[in-house]
Amino acid sequence: MTIICTGRCARGLRGKVATIVGLLMLLNGSIDAAIFMVENADDAGLGSLRQAILSANALPGPDEIHFNIPGPGPHIIVPLTELPPLVDPTTIDATTQPGFSGVPLVALDGGQATLLGIVAGVRILGGNSTVRGLMIYQFGSLVFSGSGISMQGNGNNVIEGNYIGLDPWGDMFAGNSIGIECLNSSNNRVGGPQPASRNVISGNFWGIEMGNNLLTLGSNNLVQGNFIGTAPNGTSRADNIADGILITGGQMNRIVGNRIAFNEWSGIRVTGTNSGGNTFSQNVIYDNGRLGINLQPPGEADASVTPNDSDDSDTGPNSLQNFPVIGNVSGPGGSTVITGQLISTPNHRFMLEFYRSTRADPSGFGQGEVYLGSTLATTDVSGIASFTFTVGGTFLNQYFTATATDQETGDTSEFSQAVQAKAGKLGFEPTDYRVNENDGSAVLTVARVGGTYGDVSVDFATENGTAIGGSDFVSASGTLSFRDGEAAHSISIALIDDQVAESDESFTVKLSAPTGGALLGADSSATVLIVDDDPQPQMNINDVVITEGTDGTLTANFGVSLSSANSKRIMVSYATADGTALAGTDYDPAQGTLIFRPGQTVQSIPVTIASGQLQTVEKRFFMNLSQCVNATLQSSQGQCTIRQLRLLITRNAGEIMLQFPTGTAQSYALEQNTDLNDRLGWRALAGADSLQGTGEVLTFRDTAQGHGRCYRVRLLP
Repeated sequence: MTIICTGRCARGLRGKVATIVGLLMLLNGSIDAAIFMVENADDAGLGSLRQAILSANALPGPDEIHFNIPGPGPHIIVPLTELPPLVDPTTIDATTQPGFSGVPLVALDGGQATLLGIVAGVRILGGNSTVRGLMIYQFGSLVFSGSGISMQGNGNNVIEGNYIGLDPWGDMFAGNSIGIECLNSSNNRVGGPQPASRNVISGNFWGIEMGNNLLTLGSNNLVQGNFIGTAPNGTSRADNIADGILITGGQMNRIVGNRIAFNEWSGIRVTGTNSGGNTFSQNVIYDNGRLGINLQPPGEADASVTPNDSDDSDTGPNSLQNFPVIGNVSGPGGSTVITGQLISTPNHRFMLEFYRSTRADPSGFGQGEVYLGSTLATTDVSGIASFTFTVGGTFLNQYFTATATDQETGDTSEFSQAVQAKAGKLGFEPTDYRVNENDGSAVLTVARVGGTYGDVSVDFATENGTAIGGSDFVSASGTLSFRDGEAAHSISIALIDDQVAESDESFTVKLSAPTGGALLGADSSATVLIVDDDPQPQMNINDVVITEGTDGTLTANFGVSLSSANSKRIMVSYATADGTALAGTDYDPAQGTLIFRPGQTVQSIPVTIASGQLQTVEKRFFMNLSQCVNATLQSSQGQCTIRQLRLLITRNAGEIMLQFPTGTAQSYALEQNTDLNDRLGWRALAGADSLQGTGEVLTFRDTAQGHGRCYRVRLLP
């Protein structure tokens, strides 16, 4: 039978509970349970929670504590000292408070009790007890530690449907030192598979702590379906200041299907060499300040990822189980395929679980914002297992991670390194191309770097430069399509091979309008240089012969010619060089650049020849060409020969003798004048108007008589 005892009933039975219970058992044979009613929010006295616990402890066997506090609530109970621990199986069920519809209406505020020392909102010692539907906060301070609910020793307790660490006004700074504490206690359940069983464990220093005294291990505890670090809506931030769940000792505990987010340290942290076989599965873990899952051996920094070892033989929390290594994430045909490898204990079977998140840890490793599913993999004799996991849907720019759980030991790893599903950047590789005009086409490569996830495309188009579409190449535009996993495509641009010698010319090809989440890289434009294949014209310079007259100056013109016309601008440097003729004495030095405009084939370089003294010696200097642009030097040096015209003239009794210089024969005229200053009075002597000689001596007779006659020899054209 079940008896229900209200505050009035308890007042009438004060000091007589055992007697009444014995009498009822004699009359009816047994009592299934007693239900003690809480009818006010007082710290103590009849109808209080404290009195109900005392009465339940005094009555052997399972009992229940229900609530019927007048008013709409929330009803805040402020214990002045710690409430009595539950030493007998008892269910405290605050969901029985009238008006309850999912949000706790009965709260325990530990602000006063905490002032006296280490306290707990509800302390369970006897085991086989349930705490349901309470709001518990402010147990613990900077001076004294405390916990919202503490389970110690005997286990098989159920904690469900509570708000642990949040006050009725949603203040996340009113939390407990430890939200739920499980010390040396086994087979407890915190939360459950149904939403009604969910605890919201937020705003505390630690959310949940599982520990031991090194003599007795807590094991086989289940933490399931809770919100740890979030507000009751499961999305807003209400972080625990340290870890969401801290396991400092314990075996074979299971953390399953919880939402663990926004905790300032790690989502789950496991320490202690005697912590092993702890399984973490199907949890949603994201935006925790350090790591999503942290297996922390002694001496390791709090936010450090424990690296894999070669054969997974290291020891520590959860045996420091190696995590999977994701090699590639692809997105073919509207699905996502994750491939990789696990290196761990040989011949063991592992459950690999896969997750995706909008971002990775600061470490670059997991967390797991969305659980995607799992697959089984068995390592070979070398401890290696390859895996492929496929999930429907595409998740561009999401990060993918995985965990591994040894099916023999129950050990779950940390999260793997996060691999982002990136469509990549598109650009030319390389960005500069050099082709010959007669190559037929220019082939350019477009590379997809930084990711090949999903199908993408990009447009391309040629743009004129010094090379013109339709004259030097065939203008082109179009779209390149990359399938998932494809990393490169090529573009072929046809070249036009004309027969005109011309300068090397260039054009560009540009990418634009990428799709599928791909981006344009900095190398989205390429330059193609077309090297002309038509032969260059040959350049020659001529020799020059100058015969110096008796007075004045002459000009030596070195002729420079091209073998054919060209559309290019041709340039060549020139400079004189001494031979037997000396610059400044026999000629004026010259240097500079000679330019042929397109189509021009003949040019000249003038050099001024100075008058010299009477002599018969030939002299030479040179004109050198160098640094020819757009033509080939066939002859690079021209020679100028200066022949001095200084004939020896003698007159004796009307006879005039001429001594010709040696060398090439030239034509001369012997002229006479009566006045040296009369430039128009010179007349050729009869028979001496066209003379030729080379070294000969000729004699002429001037029949004219008189003094003051002048003679000269003039070089004929």
